Formats: sequence, C-alpha cells, structure tokens
Amino acid sequence: MSLSVPVRTPFFDGGGTSGGQALVKSLGNFSREWTLFFGSDTNWVSDGTHIQRTVATVAGYVGAAGVPEGALFVETDRNAIYQARQIATTPGNYIQSWVLILGSMTGLLANRPTDLGANDAGFLYNATDALSYSWNGSAWQTSSTSVSGTSLADANRLTKVGAAVGTLAESSITDDGTKVSLTEHANIDTGAVPADSQLKLAANLLGALQLLCINADQLHVLFDQDWTASGYIARNASIASIQKHLAQLIIRGATGQTVGSATVDAAYVTIDLATGDVGFGGNVAPAYAVDATGDVNASGVFRKAGTPGISVTIATSKINQLTGAPGSMTFIGGILTAQVQAT
Repeated sequence: MSLSVPVRTPFFDGGGTSGGQALVKSLGNFSREWTLFFGSDTNWVSDGTHIQRTVATVAGYVGAAGVPEGALFVETDRNAIYQARQIATTPGNYIQSWVLILGSMTGLLANRPTDLGANDAGFLYNATDALSYSWNGSAWQTSSTSVSGTSLADANRLTKVGAAVGTLAESSITDDGTKVSLTEHANIDTGAVPADSQLKLAANLLGALQLLCINADQLHVLFDQDWTASGYIARNASIASIQKHLAQLIIRGATGQTVGSATVDAAYVTIDLATGDVGFGGNVAPAYAVDATGDVNASGVFRKAGTPGISVTIATSKINQLTGAPGSMTFIGGILTAQVQAT
C-alpha cells in the first residue's frame, strides 16, 4: 500500500540529536509521517557526497532521473539537501533534476564552491575569513556586512586583520576601481637596499616620478628615470633628480638620454648642508655662499651687505701708462663693464 505524501508535515521534528550528520544535529530527525512515507520506497531518501549526486561516472552515483519525483538526496560533505523535481526546459518539456532545498557550508573564502548552478539557488556559505554569501543561481551575493561583530558596511573599503587576532576590520584604504585613497599616514620601509624605488608614479606607463630611499643620507626624487638596484635607467630623453647624499643636496640633470639605457647626468646645483655654501655650474665643492664654475650673469646689481654697487663713469688721465692718453672706466651695478682710452 502506498502512502500519500504528507505535504503539510515538516520534514524534521526539530528535536536535535547528538549523533549523525551536522544537519541532523541541528534540525533533528525526520518526523514520523515522513519516515513512514520514505520507508515505503527505498529510493525516497539517498545520501552521499556531492560528486555522487552530480558525476555519473562515480561509484554510488544517484541521478535525479532514477528516483521518484520528490525524493531527497542528502549531501554529507556539503550539509545540503536536494529534491528531485520536474524542471521545465522548454514550453511543455520537463526534465527531472536535483533542486536545492537547503544547504550551508562554513570555511575559508578560497574554499567556497565553484560548481553551483541555477538549481543550487539559496545555498549559503559562511566564510570565516570574510563575509557570509548566498548563491543566487548564477553568482555569489554578500548576505551580511559584518564579520565577528565588526561592521564592514563601507563600499570599496579594503579589510585588514582586526585588533583581535582572527577577526577582520575595515582599513583606511578605499579602492573604487579608478583610484585608491587612504585617510591615514603611509609608512613604507623595504628593509634592505630596495631593488626598485619605493614609490612610483606614471601615466599610462609613460613618465616616471619616483621616491627612493637607499639608506640614510641616500635619498632621491627621480624625474623620468628608474632605480633598478644597479643604477638609473632613463624613461625619457631628458632626466632630472634631487638627491641628498654625503651631506649635500644636489640637483642633477641631462638631456639626450636613450630610453631604457643607463643615465648619464651632471650636477647643476650643489648645496653644502654643513656650511650652506651653494655651488653652480657643476661646482660640487662650493667654498663660498655663492660659488660658480663658469660665467655669472645678473640683470640687476651686485650688493655688499645690502648696499648696491654704483653705476658711474670715472675719467682718468693715466689709464694707459705707456702713452699717457686720457680715457675712462665705467662701472655698472658695481662691476667694471667698459674701459675707454684715447688713441
């Protein structure tokens, strides 16, 4: 005698049990009505692993087509229950398939199932290192915004290990897909001599603005050049840098560089940090407050303690001692600029 399907009776009695699978421990045993019903046909309830339900070539395979409509399959490795149901494929055509009734797993985010489909909608996954997720039939969706009691409600906010080990929390870094921003100070320490600049800026792989700390008293701001641990590589025909090295602050540069090759540059301005003396024109060892190698051109006047040099022409009768011919000397801004003598 076949029994009618007890559709109004819950599957489980809710009493719980100390033994058996995880689902049975939490939900209890099958209710008496369903136990009697399933006992009338040995194919009404099956159990096994996920692949025994889905892979026909595996030993112990239980296909939906081989059980009565409404039969159940309990996945013992995924804590899930599926029911054999008629699923419409095209209008008027049906195929019996396994459809998820309930299922829940807990583990690392990396171990989240990757083989779910439309009939697995509603499957839950609680990632111990991230959030809780629900499968919507085609993709995973976040079903919570907190982990270990910590709110993770800000969109695009990166997470970090929380104050308590084993928990997650929001960091100060936000990545919206077009820019990364942060609200805290950034501290970069690469430890040993870096193989690359610690901070690099570029636009579409073009140009290069870099910050490099090799060691104490070896710090560099690089323009259109790379540090590669063995030297500097040009990223443009013209290059420049500001360096603090050997107690000097140096501005270097050059043009005519070959992109991708080692740079060849020269010091343009050197400041002695001990004395404050400044060298120009390649003078790397200035001995005066202003110490230039080469010509010096000024559009204004030279000054002594704030007093400008005078502009005056002085007539002399003996500029040329040999001839005694009269002439003149002209000072402009304190510099002798002309000497005129009669012939």
